[in-house]
Amino acid sequence: MANVNRHLSRVLAVQGLYQFYLLKGSREDASRCDWDTEVEVDADTRAYAASLVNGTIDKTDEIQEHIRKHLQKRDVADIKTIDKAILFLSAYTLLFLRDIPGKVVINEAVILAKQFGNTNSYKFINGILDAIQKDTPAV
Repeated sequence: MANVNRHLSRVLAVQGLYQFYLLKGSREDASRCDWDTEVEVDADTRAYAASLVNGTIDKTDEIQEHIRKHLQKRDVADIKTIDKAILFLSAYTLLFLRDIPGKVVINEAVILAKQFGNTNSYKFINGILDAIQKDTPAV
C-alpha cells in the first residue's frame, strides 16, 4: 500500500462511518468505501479506508470511553452524526495507529470537520482529540 492517498482514505472512511452511524447500516456496507468521488480512487486507497472503518467499528467501545471522559456535560449520543464519524475515526487513529503523529491526526480531523461539519465542529473535535492525546502515553 505504498501509494495510498491517506487524506482521500480518511474522507472515504468518514463517509462510511457516517452511513454506519446514521442508517445503523452494516459493517460490510460501511467498509466497502465505494462512494462516488470527483477523483479516481485506487484499490489501495479504498483498502486503507476500509481498514480505518473496520478498525474504528472494532474499537468503538474503547474509543467511546476515551471520548466520554472529555465531554463534560454532554453525552456521546448528543454528538452530531458527521462529527461522531470524524471524531471516532480520528480517535481510533490517535489511539491505535501510533505510527501517525498526534499533531497530524488532529490537524487532519480539523480539516475534515471544516469540510463536512458545521461552523464549530472543528473546535469541538480539536478539543476532544487534544484532551485524548494528552491522556494517552507516548509509545
